[in-house]
Amino acid sequence: MAYVLDQLLRESAGARPDATALVDGTRCVRYGDLDDLADRLAATLRGLGVSPMDTVAVHLPKSVEAVAALYGVMRARAAYVPMDPLAPAARIATLIRDCRASAVITSSAGWSALAPELSDPPPLIVVGDQRPQGALGWRDVLRADPAPTPGGSESDLAYVLYTSGSTGRPKGVMITHRAALTFVDWCVRTFEPRPDDRFSSHAPFHFDLSIHDLYVAAACGASVHLLPAEEAYFPAAVDAFVRREDITIWYSVPTALVRLARFLEDSAATAPYPSLRLILFAGEVFPMKELRLLRRLLPRPRLFNLYGPTETNVCTYYEVRGPELDSASTLPIGRACENTEVFAVTESGALARPGEEGELWARGPGLMSGYLDLPVDTAARLQQHPFTRHLPERAYRTGDIVRLRDDGDLDFLGRRDHQVKLRGYRVELGEVEATLVTHPAVLEAAVLVAGEQGEERLEAFVRSREGSDASPMECLAWCQARLPAYMAPARVHVRHELPLTSTGKVDRQALRAEMVVSEGLAPDRHDAR
Repeated sequence: MAYVLDQLLRESAGARPDATALVDGTRCVRYGDLDDLADRLAATLRGLGVSPMDTVAVHLPKSVEAVAALYGVMRARAAYVPMDPLAPAARIATLIRDCRASAVITSSAGWSALAPELSDPPPLIVVGDQRPQGALGWRDVLRADPAPTPGGSESDLAYVLYTSGSTGRPKGVMITHRAALTFVDWCVRTFEPRPDDRFSSHAPFHFDLSIHDLYVAAACGASVHLLPAEEAYFPAAVDAFVRREDITIWYSVPTALVRLARFLEDSAATAPYPSLRLILFAGEVFPMKELRLLRRLLPRPRLFNLYGPTETNVCTYYEVRGPELDSASTLPIGRACENTEVFAVTESGALARPGEEGELWARGPGLMSGYLDLPVDTAARLQQHPFTRHLPERAYRTGDIVRLRDDGDLDFLGRRDHQVKLRGYRVELGEVEATLVTHPAVLEAAVLVAGEQGEERLEAFVRSREGSDASPMECLAWCQARLPAYMAPARVHVRHELPLTSTGKVDRQALRAEMVVSEGLAPDRHDAR
């Protein structure tokens, strides 16, 4: 059994070197070639001074080179830090500095955007024809001598995924090889993938859903088919992709499946995707009426609802069967994955019994090792197991409120704080608010979620400085230049005052009521659309 993630590639390359590992449009890469490329990239990184336990930023669009980079970084015994290629350059530069990257792998276009933000960049590998003086190119990687790989341990970091932070600072979730392989091994046992399976790669590599697509496929020697990020939420493009690539295993956020199901219904498609046998979804609540539509249009594949924050990988699962779709108003998140314990703690600190609500905790080898350079945040989330005080065992507080059913399954009820999910991405409303407040004309900000399930959006309310009335469009542009697209508000409402509660806090309920009243009416002169 593999003890580091990149060993999955090594084993499949050894067993079936000529089998297809990756399909990127018209490009097909065999397992043997991908393994060789990972070795050459690892040697190149070591030549640049990258050492075991370092971090390497990977800032590339979804591609063969990006996948090779992830494996190559791990093969050098460093941890990869995937960056959103569509995020503002200022944010990417902040993350590169935050993780203290020993090297950056980017594209020519990516570096053109990053260069003004990184005055003293780490060593660079640039994919493309144009690169700065002193940087290495992809041809240098291809010419590298694949030297022997240094030894590694399952306790080493495999990757760091950045999530939204409530203080305005993103948090780097540190995942070890052991934690990632706990999830991969569970997927292999539960879903029984085969070498002839064709996995879709819908999620971007900075999103934890990609761990399933890449490494579960590698564990069984199956092929991964890359769906470009710019097509991921256009149902006609997704439909063409699934048909063209003859996908057998699909994993995405519900939003993508909702849009695809509506497209299939509108196009009156009959018996689509005959090879598709498994549909997994995670990251947000799947509206039941939309799930019923998906089941009606695609009756053959097995459906699984997976739950788990980035800090735990997937920790619960639920297979969607026929009867509950007809009558249930909500979909359970199910019960714990094997080799994982989950439990709910009531407000009084007791273990929740059937019918009771409580905060969900998780324990097991799949947990993160902590937040990068954030010991206080780590200590707040990774705490001593409340019911095994005699043993030094840490458990993760998810912040999610659940209810235990009589049958042992869990219902998800909502967040304990102001964290939300949009298109499967975790968004701390506080981070969006903190970004708005950095605008010189803004004194205070409150961000709310509006819209129906599957069509949620962010609405921002700001209080402007006296004598310097910020314009809504200016505030929107400010956010768009500093935040990923999924975190930018759909509208900004500028006010001279924001309503307050009796304790002096912004009255979010009053703002929400105001928003509800104004829905469907002509926008206020301060509203940006």
